[in-house]
Amino acid sequence: MSTRESKTVRTRRWLRRLTDPTSAQHVVLTSAAVGALALVDPARRTVGGRVLLRAGTAVVNGFIAWCDARPTHSVSGRIGMTAASVGAGLALSEAGDAIDARLDGFVRRRGIRHPRLVLALFAAASMVGAHALSRRIDAASASDEYDDDFVDDDEPIEIPTAVRELVSALLARADGYGAPELRTQLDAARAMEYSGEDEGSFYPGIGFTMPADLPLAVPAEARFPVIGRYHPFDGRSADVYLLISDGRLASLNITTGEDWDVEEQIAWMEDGGSMQDLPGWPSADELTYFVETSAGLKPLG
Repeated sequence: MSTRESKTVRTRRWLRRLTDPTSAQHVVLTSAAVGALALVDPARRTVGGRVLLRAGTAVVNGFIAWCDARPTHSVSGRIGMTAASVGAGLALSEAGDAIDARLDGFVRRRGIRHPRLVLALFAAASMVGAHALSRRIDAASASDEYDDDFVDDDEPIEIPTAVRELVSALLARADGYGAPELRTQLDAARAMEYSGEDEGSFYPGIGFTMPADLPLAVPAEARFPVIGRYHPFDGRSADVYLLISDGRLASLNITTGEDWDVEEQIAWMEDGGSMQDLPGWPSADELTYFVETSAGLKPLG
């Protein structure tokens, strides 16, 4: 094979990877494109600038639709799905700009100095998460289709004592927000452990499962407004919080504190910081408790 032919083969292989929705190259490309578009504030653009931004967004949406349809649809089917995606994106662009403005305002009210960077990072991370979720759904569907004996190896366990005490402490500091129903759920719940990068290492999150006939909390989809904060990273904070889904306890999680700014987050990650460096769950007594209000987090006495 000549050098020119070799380059052509490599180029074609690279292009196939870029359009393969299961490849890392495709994930990086589409996530970077979505993040780059989110960096631009449509409210600060001229009419022509907003038109170009909307066109760019439509092109990215169309490319993603084309690639996602590639494994299962004919060329004509992919063209139809791509056209529909581009058309829907353009039709909803006004609503998209309104949502962007609300998100931008929300981030700015938190005192963050680079709100567009935060929104761009969030958009890119969401894209990566969407790809990962899609691959997991595809894998589960394939397992169900081709293996009738497929069984989920993750079995519920008794809720660890430290986790139960943390959840109880968070729920005890609020009477509203579905707290009574969530306390009833906790009494009957079991835990689903998540795996860390290394087998046996701590993972800063744990899920819950429970009988279906228990009372449901309202709001049904939310982060419980009471959080706990402690300082495990050389004085830097970490927040412990509960997620609610479908009116049920979904998971207990630890994340970097909301009092970090963007520069601190980036520097910490560049230094190799990870929540999985934590030795385990904190005790409920280690936490300082806050409640979320319209003015931000307020300490609880």
